[in-house]
Amino acid sequence: SKVNHYFQTVFRTFLRHKQYIKNTLETDYSNAKLEVTNKLIKDIKRLGFGFRNFINFKKRVFITLNIHKKKDLPGPL
Repeated sequence: SKVNHYFQTVFRTFLRHKQYIKNTLETDYSNAKLEVTNKLIKDIKRLGFGFRNFINFKKRVFITLNIHKKKDLPGPL
């Protein structure tokens, strides 16, 4: 009761999510790469509003992310 109201809220939130915070600190999983990729696609979308079709937009994203799409070559039957 002697602690500031805002700190009480912080402490209650921390205690409520204690297990999740512990898991986050103990494991090395992260969605940082996914977030960066999403931001990059949004930036390309914002800057490249003049793309004529989706194929050109998709090519630009692949080039920027340095993703190589394997072509299906017809092989011998």
